[in-house]
Amino acid sequence: MRYSIVIPCYNEEENLPRLIETVQELAEGKDIEFILVENGSKDNSYEVMQSLTDGISYIKIVKVEINQGLGYGIHQGILHAQGDYIGWIHADMQTPREDIEEFLNYLDKTDKRTKMMVKATRHNRTFVDYFFTNGMALFCRCQAVQGCCPSRGECTYAVICSFL
Repeated sequence: MRYSIVIPCYNEEENLPRLIETVQELAEGKDIEFILVENGSKDNSYEVMQSLTDGISYIKIVKVEINQGLGYGIHQGILHAQGDYIGWIHADMQTPREDIEEFLNYLDKTDKRTKMMVKATRHNRTFVDYFFTNGMALFCRCQAVQGCCPSRGECTYAVICSFL
């Protein structure tokens, strides 16, 4: 498996049809898996996920019973990832499909085995938002290094981040 993309979902029942459609478009012609993490939602996200992904082999669902935050959901997804490259995106598609495709195409053209992190930069942010998102980026990188492919040793990864 070349790519794994973790998608933590919390109360995303309304966004899931569009998300699954986008995931299906992204999967065309790629050696990729998507890991939807049902992150302790209070709505019907889990049931909708099951219904929309029935029979789609490249989509896994990981269920977290009690929400413990975005980072925990991402980490749970990473623990189930099989890809050489592991990334995560938001379920509400803050990262446009075209940007994800461009990044995957870049990875397809390179054989580099370097660790990397790709993160969007947002302007006009409060200090608290800036502090949180950059702290979260460090957390994600740390989790990817520590939780990535423990049975196979160290692997290459990318964390695709997009923040409000």
